This record gives sequence, C-alpha cells and structure tokens, in this order.
Amino acid sequence: GATIEIDYYGGLTGSIGDTGLGWDIGFIYYSYPGAASSLNYDFWEGQLALSYDFGVASATASINYSPENFGESGDAFYSKLGIEAPVGKYLTLSAHVAKQYIQDNATFGLPDYVEYGIGATVNLAGFDVNLTWSDTDMEDSECDDACGMFLLSVSRSF
Repeated sequence: GATIEIDYYGGLTGSIGDTGLGWDIGFIYYSYPGAASSLNYDFWEGQLALSYDFGVASATASINYSPENFGESGDAFYSKLGIEAPVGKYLTLSAHVAKQYIQDNATFGLPDYVEYGIGATVNLAGFDVNLTWSDTDMEDSECDDACGMFLLSVSRSF
C-alpha cells in the first residue's frame, strides 16, 4: 500500500576553528504512509560525518547506522567517502563511493552492495544545477530497473 516515502531529517554541523576540519551529526526518519504497520517499513538512522578542506578539493567521510532497518532487516551501516573539487567560479566536480551493509539481506530483499557516482554542479543565476551519474555493483537482475541512473537536481540556498 505504500506509494510514497517521506523522509524527516535534522542535525547539526560545525567546524573546528580555521583548521579546515568540519563535522556533521544528524538523523533521518523514513516513513511509508499507506503501508501496513505489520510490514515495519518505517525506520530511523543516525549519521556522523567528518570533512576536510584541502583548498583545491574537500573530502568527506560518513557513516550512517540504523539499529532496525527497513522491514526489520536488522542492523544497517552505510559508509561513504566523497570528494568535491571546484573548477573555476561556477563549476564543482564531485565523486563518491559507498558501501551498504544489511544484517538480514533476505528480509531486506537485496545483497550488500557498493554504490558510486560522479557529478558536476553549475551555479546559474544563484541556482545550483547538479547532474550526477550513480550506479551500484549489483547485477541487473538484483536491482531491477534501478541500476545506473542520472539524477538532475536544482537547488537554491537562502
């Protein structure tokens, strides 16, 4: 019965003086309105991230943890390493690699997998336009039609 996922999130970020070192701590609650409560789709996860700005590029390492993941599939960890490099005033290139670990893969419905992506963000008239290619190491039969895709997003900060 679930036809939508709603994510609630919050957290805090900061930096340690002028060292270039940053931190981020937060949470995400995933809800699936319309799904039978017996399916136990709703779950929460916490996130901890550290970043460092090298001047020509920045790197971020993060870990997300859920004590009872989607559908009661047990402990879940999502570790991620990303880099961003500004190229000129209006363009930023990015790349990431991540690993998803699920305690009970049979209940979750997928094996543990590696996810990776490469993207570019252009600032146009104050809007950030991002195009990212993302894929996994799963076989096509394991991820149905969700293997390898482009994501286009437009955002603006106030």
